[in-house]
Amino acid sequence: MRHDRLSVRGGRGAAASVGRYMAKNRRHRRFFYVVSVLGKVWQHPNNRDRRLRACAKAVGWQAYKRTVRRPIEVGAYGGMKVRCYPDSTAASDLIYFGGLYEYDEMSFCRRYLRAGDTAIDGGANIGTFTLFLSDLVRPGGRVIAIEPDPTAAERLRENVSNNGLDSSVEVIQAAVAKQQGTASFSTGWDVANHLVQGQAQDRSVEVPTTTLDLVAADLGEIAFAKLDLEGGEHHALMGASILLGGGSVMTWMIEGIDWRIREAGGSHSEMLALLTHSGYGFATYDVRGRHLRRLNADEVTMTNFFAISQTHWSLVEQRLAE
Repeated sequence: MRHDRLSVRGGRGAAASVGRYMAKNRRHRRFFYVVSVLGKVWQHPNNRDRRLRACAKAVGWQAYKRTVRRPIEVGAYGGMKVRCYPDSTAASDLIYFGGLYEYDEMSFCRRYLRAGDTAIDGGANIGTFTLFLSDLVRPGGRVIAIEPDPTAAERLRENVSNNGLDSSVEVIQAAVAKQQGTASFSTGWDVANHLVQGQAQDRSVEVPTTTLDLVAADLGEIAFAKLDLEGGEHHALMGASILLGGGSVMTWMIEGIDWRIREAGGSHSEMLALLTHSGYGFATYDVRGRHLRRLNADEVTMTNFFAISQTHWSLVEQRLAE
C-alpha cells in the first residue's frame, strides 16, 4: 500500500511538473510570437516614419485580442472604416502595417488604377483589399469581390455595406475554380483556408465554385485582377480561357507560391506557361523608381507577381509615370 501511495504521489507530482512545463512553454511561444510580430511591424516600409507608434499599436491589439475580444473599427482608405475582428489575420495586418500592408503591390495599385476602372478581388477575405480597390476606382468604378469562406464572406459584406459601397462593389460568395459546381473548402485557418483536394476533411464545408469567365462575362475591359487563392491560382486561370484569350484583363496580381499550387493539384510552371501563351509578361514593381521590372518566367519565384498584357504594357507604364 505504501508503494502504491508513493506512486500516486509521484504521478501527481509528475503531472504537476508537466503542467508547469507546458504552461511555461506556452508563455515562451507567446513571447517569441509577439517579438516576431514586433520585428515585422518595425521593419515594414509603411511604418518607416512611425515605428514606435506602430509597435505600441501592435502590442495594444495583442492585449485587446486576448481580453476584450470584441471587434473594433479601424479607419482606412479615404475615410472608410474596416470592422476588425480579433480572430482575423487580415484585420491584424491592417492594424500592424496600416493601409499599405502589401506595400509594393498596393503602391503599384495606387499609381496605376484610375477612377472608372473595373477590378476583381479574388480571395477577398474580410474585404481590406476590396475597400482599397474601391477607393482607387471611385467614382464610376466597379469591384467584384469573391470569397468562399462563410465567415469571411459575411464580414466582407458587412464592411462593404457599412461603407455604403453596395452599388459599386459586388460580393460573390464562391470559390474561384476551373469549372462551376461545388467543392469542399477548409475552415478554421482564416486567411489560409483553401479548396480541399480529394476527400473532404473534418473541418471543411461545401461551397459553390465559379469561374473567372463567368464572373467577368459582362464586365468588358478589366484593369486589375487579384488572385490570392492559397494555391488555387492555376486552376482559377484554367477557368479563364475567354478572359485570357481576349486579353480582357490588363494586369493580374497573382500569389504564386509553388508548393501551395502543387498541393492544390496545379503547377506553377504550367500556370506561367499559360499566361505567357496568352500574351502576358511578368514583372515586379520598384516603388522607389516607380517603374516595372520585367521578369523572365524562371525569375518568377516570389510570392506575388504581376502578369501584364503585352498589348497594354505601354499604357500600364504610362499610368505609373503620371
